[in-house]
Amino acid sequence: MVNVVDIEDAYKTYALRDAAATTKDLLKWWDRGHRSMPWRRESTEPVSAAERTTWAYRVWVSEVMLQQTQVSRVAPYFERWMAKWPDVHALAAAPEEDVQALWSGLGYYRRCKFLREGAAALAAPGAQWPTTRADWLKVKGVGPYTAAAVSSIVYGEACPVVDGNVVRVVSRLAACGVAPSSTVGAKLWWRLAAQLVPADAARPGDANQAMMELGATVCTKANPACGDCPVKATCATHEKGEDPARYPAAEAKAKPVKVAVAALVLQTERLGKTVFALAKPAGKDASAFRSDASLYELPAVRLGAPDPTPAHLDAALDAAFDGARRGGARRDAEVVLARTRAAKAVAHSITSTRYAVTVERLVLRADPDDFDVVWLDAADLATRATSSLVAKALKAALVGAAPAKKRQAPPKAAAPKKAPRVVPIAAEAVPIAASAAAPAVATGSPFASFAFAPDEDGVAA
Repeated sequence: MVNVVDIEDAYKTYALRDAAATTKDLLKWWDRGHRSMPWRRESTEPVSAAERTTWAYRVWVSEVMLQQTQVSRVAPYFERWMAKWPDVHALAAAPEEDVQALWSGLGYYRRCKFLREGAAALAAPGAQWPTTRADWLKVKGVGPYTAAAVSSIVYGEACPVVDGNVVRVVSRLAACGVAPSSTVGAKLWWRLAAQLVPADAARPGDANQAMMELGATVCTKANPACGDCPVKATCATHEKGEDPARYPAAEAKAKPVKVAVAALVLQTERLGKTVFALAKPAGKDASAFRSDASLYELPAVRLGAPDPTPAHLDAALDAAFDGARRGGARRDAEVVLARTRAAKAVAHSITSTRYAVTVERLVLRADPDDFDVVWLDAADLATRATSSLVAKALKAALVGAAPAKKRQAPPKAAAPKKAPRVVPIAAEAVPIAASAAAPAVATGSPFASFAFAPDEDGVAA
């Protein structure tokens, strides 16, 4: 890693070699073929003002969804989003909970909140539709990358974009070892990318998309296909015969923090249907996962130690039950008809936190109104905003779970003195909630239509 403190020195040291030739080769490669995506407009026919506005909206939504999220995962969400809210007016009129529910599983839930708020501002009477990078930066939640992407792709403004793929491409083109997130690096990538999209660029949108496409498909983080690279003739790393894995410079990542959580899948019958419990915490501090307060979760408790004993897990699960029930609701053999536990803890990640979630399923014979939760059948679970953990926990509780072992009493010295909701070794014992959608479970399962998504980093953001 190179330690450079002056942006001008860095710019002189790492200027690209023949940027004009690089851009020309990039565009030739782009024109020969690229991935088809639902938000891309491939037609070269003239575009009316109304069509351009729709195009801009689609690019805006796609770019927000693609932040920290893979293309393959975004595509189905984008299609569902556009089917429900094809323009800013439809999105502005949508209930916030509906928007969050559709977003469930994508993570970084603040993104959909800002999209809806931005749409409301643009749909307001007298609002001017943004057509430049400067105008887009005034829209709620739109940063430099998204503003540049929309304005260059849709409106032809000559301005570069910088995302992780672009950083990788330009750092290798320049053989630049500056730390990506350093003060100098953050400025340098924009300066280098601007050489490929100069002020007189004829096709700035295509050039930007070509750079991102190259980084995603050829100049990849691992095993880049340098032999197939259309710009290897002007690549400093290739000319020097260096290992492209050197660039961009590796940076130290935050050490993962391990956290244990005990979660409950509460199941009962209501109006002839099997229903499951979700709860909404009062705020991040009341969530076992420190999730956004707008998300529903399973009743759960966060333990204070990453490797709790069986007795402490039992106490935490009981505390989660106590936290979900209203005063006076019983917890005995007449209420709990069956108790099963997932074969192993469910793994879940949020940024640098690694959760190990012990999931227990309780089949209840009880009045649903005795619990301070929302009861939903399988078909309705996806209508609530949740993180992907809920879906994974439900799957673990329903597929391959075994009868729970007899409860073990925790050590007397660690037993709670008064409040039954405090777990012996836990730093806190707080009721939490659940998550939603992704690939289907087993055939015949009541969740066959309920999708299960992989971890999403930053669900609490």
